[in-house]
Amino acid sequence: MSNTNIRNILEDHWKEIKSTIKNKWSKLTDDDLEKIDGSYDELTGTIQKLYGYKGRELENTVNEFFESDYFTKFKDQAETKFSEIKSSIFSILDEYFKIAKKRTRETEKAMSGYAKDNPYKLIGIAAAFGLLVGCLYKNNK
Repeated sequence: MSNTNIRNILEDHWKEIKSTIKNKWSKLTDDDLEKIDGSYDELTGTIQKLYGYKGRELENTVNEFFESDYFTKFKDQAETKFSEIKSSIFSILDEYFKIAKKRTRETEKAMSGYAKDNPYKLIGIAAAFGLLVGCLYKNNK
């Protein structure tokens, strides 16, 4: 299980799992658990200090603990919640894309209609713009 998943489980379900954590690492005191308060970094730091685990050994021990059957339900809940959020986001994005597409078509029609109704104005604007660019280009040489 990734550290991110473990962090989410700790943050979201701390009150439910702290007694299980205390059973696994019995050197943890109630004060330690209060200080940890769902923080992955606090948990691993305290466990390392109390038990003397080194680097990978600490990570492996914590991962094995959180991969147990007890935590499967939390992982499943997190995955379900993630899927719901993801589909909600995609649904919202889909709506925004539809709105953007509709507004783009409306703008295109309006611009096209303006060009048909006012061809001489547009030619004049284009000529003025071309003259301006030409003058600026000539002055920069």
